[in-house]
Amino acid sequence: MGYTHYWTQKRNFTIAQWQQIIVDLKAILAHAQHVEGIVLAGSMGEGKTSPEFTDDLIAFNGLGDDSHESFYIQRKRTLEEWQSKDRLGWSFCKTARKPYDRVVVACLCYLATVTRKEEPTTHEPIIGSEGFSVSSDGDTSDFLAGLDMARVALPQYGNVLDLPLTLMENDRWCAPWINLRSDKPKYEVNFCIDGHGYVLKGKQSYRFDTHEALAKWLDGCKRVDFRRDHWVSWGSMRRENYRIEPDIWNAHGSFDKARSERIGKTQEGLLSTLFPAPAANAHQPPAFVRPGQMPENGGREFCYSVTELLDRLSVKAA
Repeated sequence: MGYTHYWTQKRNFTIAQWQQIIVDLKAILAHAQHVEGIVLAGSMGEGKTSPEFTDDLIAFNGLGDDSHESFYIQRKRTLEEWQSKDRLGWSFCKTARKPYDRVVVACLCYLATVTRKEEPTTHEPIIGSEGFSVSSDGDTSDFLAGLDMARVALPQYGNVLDLPLTLMENDRWCAPWINLRSDKPKYEVNFCIDGHGYVLKGKQSYRFDTHEALAKWLDGCKRVDFRRDHWVSWGSMRRENYRIEPDIWNAHGSFDKARSERIGKTQEGLLSTLFPAPAANAHQPPAFVRPGQMPENGGREFCYSVTELLDRLSVKAA
C-alpha cells in the first residue's frame, strides 16, 4: 500500500474544541511552510491552493510531485460507504514519506495527545484514553521529527505534546511474530524488548523469563498430528492434505476456513494451559515504551522465525 498513517476519531469534537484545533493546526502548518520551507496545498495538491480550514473540515496535501494522499479530519465522525460500521471515524493518509509527511505526523501527535487523559500524579498517559488513536506503517522513531515540529510550533503546550500512545504500545514488541489463526484470538503471544516473552489473556499475563524460554515452549508444541485427513478445499477443488501441521505458530500453504479454525482452536488450547499463571510468572509487560528506553529487539539480532531465533541462540552459546 505504501507508507501510510491510520487513525480513529473515537468521538465528535465540540465546536469549542474544533475552534482550538483549527488555531493549533494552523500554527503547525504555518511553521512548516514559513520556517521549515515545506510547501503545502489544498487537499488535491494543486498549485494556487491552500490548506482548507472550515467549520467541519481540515485538509491539506503536499504540492504537485510532492503531494500524495490528502490528510483530512472532520469535526463529526463519518462512515464512508466502503467502510464497515465498526470503523466509524477510521481513516488513513498514504504520504509515501514525501516532505509533507512530517506535517501530517506533527498533526497526528497533537491530536493524539490533546484528546487523551493522564494520571494526575505521574502525568503518564492512561492506556485506552486517547480520543484520537493513531497507528502507522512507521514506528515512534519515525514520529520524532514530527513531534519536534509540533512542539516548536506550539510552545504554549511545553512538553505536553507527545508521541501517540498506540505507537508506544506497539513498540514494546519485537520479532519473531506469532500468527494466531482465530478470527478473534483470546490470547496474544509476544516477544518484548524488555528481554522477556509474554502470553496475554485480557488483563492476565504469563511472563517467560527470556525470549529463548518462550521460543523453546512454542517450538516444543508446534507440531500437531490431527490423526485424520484434513483436506483444504477451494470451492469444488481439494488442494492438499494437512493431517500433520509441522508448525502451528507459523503455518504455511493453502488455507480455508476449516484449516484456520482447527489451527486456531489448537493454539488456544495450548495457550490456555499457561493460565492461571503462577505468581512467579504473572508479571505484566511494560505498558508502553519510548524510543531509546530499551534495547532494540531486547538486545539480540532480528529474527524472522522462532526456529531462526533458537538457531542463533544455540550458535551464540556454543
